[in-house]
Amino acid sequence: MTDTIRVLYVDDEPDLLELGKLFLEDAGEFSVDTIDSATSALHLIEKTPFDAIISDYQMPVVDGIQFLIEVRKQYGSIPFILFTGRGREEVVINAINNGADFYLQKGGDPEAQFAELAHKIRSAVDHNRDELKITTLNRLYGVLSATNSAIVRIHSKKELMDEICRIVVDNGGFVMAWAGFAEEKSEVIRPICAHGHLDGYLEPIPISTRDIPRGRGPTGTAYRDKIISYINDIASDPRMEPWRDMALERGYRSNAAFPFAVGTRNAGVMTLYASEPGFFNDETLKLLDELSENISYALAALDYEEEKKESEEALMKSEEKYRRIVDTSHEGIWAMDRHFVTTYANERLAEMLGYSIEEILGKTIQSFMPGEELADQQLQIDARMTGHPGSYERRFRTKDGTARIIHISASPLMGDDGSFVGSFAMLTDITDKKRAEDELLRKNEELEASYEELAATNEELHQTMKTLGYSENLFRTLFREMLNGFAVHEIICDETGTPLDYRFIDVNPAFERMTGLRREDILGKTARDVLPGLEPTWIERYGRVALTGSPDHFENYSGDLDKFYEVTVYQNAPSQFTTIIADVTDRRRAERELLKKNEELGASYGGTGFIRRGTPLQY
Repeated sequence: MTDTIRVLYVDDEPDLLELGKLFLEDAGEFSVDTIDSATSALHLIEKTPFDAIISDYQMPVVDGIQFLIEVRKQYGSIPFILFTGRGREEVVINAINNGADFYLQKGGDPEAQFAELAHKIRSAVDHNRDELKITTLNRLYGVLSATNSAIVRIHSKKELMDEICRIVVDNGGFVMAWAGFAEEKSEVIRPICAHGHLDGYLEPIPISTRDIPRGRGPTGTAYRDKIISYINDIASDPRMEPWRDMALERGYRSNAAFPFAVGTRNAGVMTLYASEPGFFNDETLKLLDELSENISYALAALDYEEEKKESEEALMKSEEKYRRIVDTSHEGIWAMDRHFVTTYANERLAEMLGYSIEEILGKTIQSFMPGEELADQQLQIDARMTGHPGSYERRFRTKDGTARIIHISASPLMGDDGSFVGSFAMLTDITDKKRAEDELLRKNEELEASYEELAATNEELHQTMKTLGYSENLFRTLFREMLNGFAVHEIICDETGTPLDYRFIDVNPAFERMTGLRREDILGKTARDVLPGLEPTWIERYGRVALTGSPDHFENYSGDLDKFYEVTVYQNAPSQFTTIIADVTDRRRAERELLKKNEELGASYGGTGFIRRGTPLQY
């Protein structure tokens, strides 16, 4: 043994105390404190830790056996040697039965006598330290096991750290344990949990992360140096000066601190306090290092779980937003896998074809077409599989057998490797519109083949969709890639429910191109902010759609841009509405040219011709 053994020698004979102290300290192996009564000794032990106790048997008030019993009751296994001149057998038996490590009778040659006493002190202290070492290591292994169990079942940082502090004290036998996270701004380590005998210990002196007196204890040092820091004798180590008196009053004799989650937002320190000096050695420090790694891993895992949950929630909210827009669209939406089997259909598509959504899912698009359309449709399928979008018209057969003419804007969905993985399309029922066009052409058959020009302009009514499906990414891409302008608004009403204004919630790039309004300039703003000259009748009109759910459809002419727009307005959620803007300028110009020729023809025959005039609309 190389450490000095601190001994308390209790006897009511001052001369013997002086002689014993002289002999035992002569070789420098022992440091001996002497005291003349057991009562005083008990008070001294309460404040000062000792490695071993030597006691006389026959003393006033409290004899050696009574003193032994009280030591065992209050201080456990501290080595105790009964050194007395009384050699009765019953005294020896009583001493051994009550936990004395050795019994030694006074008398004879002092040098030989105290040499024997020194040997017994060494033996008792070595044995006690070995026992404590084994007990301590077993407890620390138990701490690791219990901590790992807590890491598996607890999914809250605060609850986990609370439980680890409790385990360290209750299972590890420490007097107190606490943990804190480092705060960069205040440069202190702020406690988040503690367990054991605190009695206000952590309150008076905040522990700094800087190299200053209140940051040079084990806790601050462990944080700065990123390694375990310990003090095996709080009573004498100058680093504990700011906290020494408070620590000793609470029975702290040694302490160690280890950092955890170094370099992360959870960076902190856990500090443990033992009731005896010299507690921390290579074996205990190795186990504490393992505990540090386990805590660091657990906090990183909890961070990952929290971030994953937040990302999933944000993705779900975003997906719901775009899903609602698609689900409530007044256009039919159709998504298919790489075999062109239907994976998604919205309510408008089901209504258009007269089937339920369930009857459409799992079937190919060809299942709803008459035979004469299938060859042309296969050409479009082949084109999409090579990555080319398409815009075309097809005849569909509804559930009741009615033929409908549908305009389709279809786009392929390609995988990361460039392979075809699916397709999606926007469908518009143009049956009535086609009938009107046919009627106009029938009455003006002498005009040039305007039908092809007019029909070609119909391709500009609906835009290619980039993606569709149940995932957020597909719905977002669909919204972003549409050639038609989309804008989502929220109606602002007074307390009576009267519309006062509406706010821009989202717009797609096509809307920006058509209107000249930039997304970053208008999102979150009201229509009156963006369009100061907006007439109140437009707010009333849009308000009816958002509040009643009744859609609106009209054409608008922009004199500034010399553009005609077809506008569809529908409710996509309570108090919200979506506007779809389609550029029909070419179609309107074709119709005007057609009407002009019609009028000229009529004039040539002395009549008015077949003239179709549109109602002037405001933008």
